[in-house]
Amino acid sequence: MPLRERDKPICVAIVDDHDAIRFAFKAACAEFGFEFCASAGSVTELLENHSIANCDVVVMDLSLADGSIVAENVTNLLKTG
Repeated sequence: MPLRERDKPICVAIVDDHDAIRFAFKAACAEFGFEFCASAGSVTELLENHSIANCDVVVMDLSLADGSIVAENVTNLLKTG
């Protein structure tokens, strides 16, 4: 469904270990009509510090500086619902 036909904007969070990427992503969300939910440098940080229950999408860096494993990160995100 196109964004303009939804009741509310798509809510997006980002996980990336680079501040500049997170800031640029937040600006891009605003520019293109997406609601920015949260950002964090790791999946652990996102889950500990933010409620992502209303997030529709989580954009995640696949090579995080914390050395976390992608499959485990995705599994942990999916467990939140």
